[in-house]
Amino acid sequence: MAQTKKILVVEDNRDIAGILKERLEANDFSVVMAEDGYAVLGFLKDDVGPDAVILDLMLPGRNGMDLLCSLRSKWPKAKIFIYSAFKEYKNKLDFYEKYVSAFFCKTDGMEKLIEAIKNELSK
Repeated sequence: MAQTKKILVVEDNRDIAGILKERLEANDFSVVMAEDGYAVLGFLKDDVGPDAVILDLMLPGRNGMDLLCSLRSKWPKAKIFIYSAFKEYKNKLDFYEKYVSAFFCKTDGMEKLIEAIKNELSK
């Protein structure tokens, strides 16, 4: 039996976070939540990181762009998926391309994001 994959959802909008958690758990993922950039720092103390991170870029405290390098450095095997309301940030991620598995805009819905996570974690 395959081990359940763990996903860290970093999202400050409680409605979006709740829906993501519900849909990911419906797809047999284990989900942990962080509401802001500072909460992520607490998770970084854990040597065994998640299999994937869903990262909003506009967060209270430390923003997602600030967290990318720390996440990748601490958990090099974790897949990082950006989930942002601002499409224009996709063009600014060129520098961070080696850190990010994919970028999804919140206005496009969650299904493509969840499918990408399932595909990436099944490899």
